[in-house]
Amino acid sequence: MKPLRILSIIGIIIGILMISSSSILLFLNSKNNTIDNRIDIYSSNDLEQPCTSCNTNIQNEEEIQGEEEQIYELKESGWIPNWAFDLGYESLIENKGIINTVNPVLYTINSNGDIISRGVSDANIQRLLTYCKENNIRVIPTVGSYDLSSMSSHLSSKEAYTKGIGVIVSEIEKYDFDGIDLDYEIIGIQQKDSYMLFLKDLSTELRKRSKILSVTVFAQWSNATYQDHRDTRSVQEYAEISKYADEVRIMAYDYTLQSSKVPGPIGPVSWIRQVLEYAIKHIPKEKIWLGVHLYGYEWISDRTVALTYTSVKSILSNPNINGTLKSDLGEGYSEFGCENGQRCIMYYQDNKGVQMRRDIAKEYEIAGVSYWRLGGEEDILK
Repeated sequence: MKPLRILSIIGIIIGILMISSSSILLFLNSKNNTIDNRIDIYSSNDLEQPCTSCNTNIQNEEEIQGEEEQIYELKESGWIPNWAFDLGYESLIENKGIINTVNPVLYTINSNGDIISRGVSDANIQRLLTYCKENNIRVIPTVGSYDLSSMSSHLSSKEAYTKGIGVIVSEIEKYDFDGIDLDYEIIGIQQKDSYMLFLKDLSTELRKRSKILSVTVFAQWSNATYQDHRDTRSVQEYAEISKYADEVRIMAYDYTLQSSKVPGPIGPVSWIRQVLEYAIKHIPKEKIWLGVHLYGYEWISDRTVALTYTSVKSILSNPNINGTLKSDLGEGYSEFGCENGQRCIMYYQDNKGVQMRRDIAKEYEIAGVSYWRLGGEEDILK
């Protein structure tokens, strides 16, 4: 009996072990099937069918990349003075495809502080507008003021400058100009607050009409001791002006004034870099236009004569007179004998100098360059 009982017990144990093994195998098989099913689900949903949010992310990345790949293009504009309108208009046509914006100087401020016409005929304005519309050129006329007394009256009160705003808006609507450019070159320091309020209110009115406010200012740079227009430069606070102006044109020329007794460069490129370094700290780059001179100065003893490029070329056509480009200045230079046995010195712009300034403007990625002036510059822009 004892051996049989032992065999019976062993059989029971073996049976239990077999049942347990089967259960474990069934459990593991079930778990594997579940994992396989999950893998199938993930494979079909995630790997074969991208989710909607993934498409959105890809699209957003493509849009961002597209924005980054936008090509920078330097724009070019030019002033046309009222006293040489026909010559400037001819220049605009000659430089088709180069000039994007034209600034005819059509208005000034009289002794009463009123904005008035400079006498360019309606027929000439319409002729300019027709040509510019056909060639996709913006027309932003300039109000030029160079008299302290007139400016004092113009900015004497809110009523006075509001009257000026009314005239500007009326002229823009009459001719459908693209905006207005303000070239106020003599402003008393006591008019600073009134000037800024004027810009603020004018900007509000122009933006209602989707028109552009351009403000032309003197060059400023760090640690400068200004020899001229000190009050006006103090009034023309770049950061404050940029709050209201859509475009700021910086007159980066007359580093050596026409009134100077000592001959010197008109706008040396090293100085232009100083001006731009200062400007980009206070004005958004996309608003900055670098003013570029297209003229020359000839110092003859005790007087200085301003020359168009046409006049410069005429002087240099003399086989006894040589001109050379001073690469450190980005300007042409000539020294020669002239009237009454005197020695004349001439600094002037040429096409290489213009291109150097274009290149500097592109380096800083500012909006554009603005030429003073169109008319008599021949092929200097080409």
